[in-house]
Amino acid sequence: MKALKIFLTVWALVTISFILFLLDGCSNSAGPQSGNFSMSVKSGNQLSKVQSDTLMITSAAILVEDLKLKGTTTSVANGDDDSVVVFRDDHSEDNEVELKMGPFVISLNLNGAVNTFAVNNVPPGTYVGAKFQIHKLDRDEVPPDSIFADSSFNNGGYSVVVKGFYNGVPFIYKSKVTANERVYFAKPIVVSNINFINVTLQVDPYSWFYVDGHYLAPNNINNSETIDWLIRHSFNKGFEDDHKDGHED
Repeated sequence: MKALKIFLTVWALVTISFILFLLDGCSNSAGPQSGNFSMSVKSGNQLSKVQSDTLMITSAAILVEDLKLKGTTTSVANGDDDSVVVFRDDHSEDNEVELKMGPFVISLNLNGAVNTFAVNNVPPGTYVGAKFQIHKLDRDEVPPDSIFADSSFNNGGYSVVVKGFYNGVPFIYKSKVTANERVYFAKPIVVSNINFINVTLQVDPYSWFYVDGHYLAPNNINNSETIDWLIRHSFNKGFEDDHKDGHED
């Protein structure tokens, strides 16, 4: 009888531990637990949808730092529905919230899937856009990915690395462009402590090599200035995308 009681006690403890383990696993897999806001990126637009024998991109990665959200002069935390939302000047640093410092890598999913690259807690309020720097790796910085480091590293590193095929020939395009980007959302985003919000930025890497109806040869050094200009001006769309399906909510 005593042995049976010991067995039942041990069995109960094991069962309870297993149930707690399952509950903990479910809570950890339910979604982002470290904040109330995330930012994602989706690759693609019209150019990516058009099949081309000239250019095929297999990977595209961007080095970014100093990612911030741009807010308004009013907060929704006070629940004042009659408050007037006033937008700050584009170059003002007022009402900016740090989301992720870096430098860190944004990798584009070429299949059109959404890739989340930042999760954080941000103060409740209304946010109208984001700002960040496309960052060329400095010589004294440790590269978050070796692809951004120069082979000799005498000249620092790179900010954008694209791999693919041009007319069937493999290419690797490496850019040293540095640019301060500002993206305004399609609609102001209202963040609270109750719901989790995701914003998706959209960029088409094919547009970096496309001018006047034709693709530029990535390996032609004479095209570098134009390609870098196109990279700097390719981040121009952001929208609330809580389902992370790449479509505006």
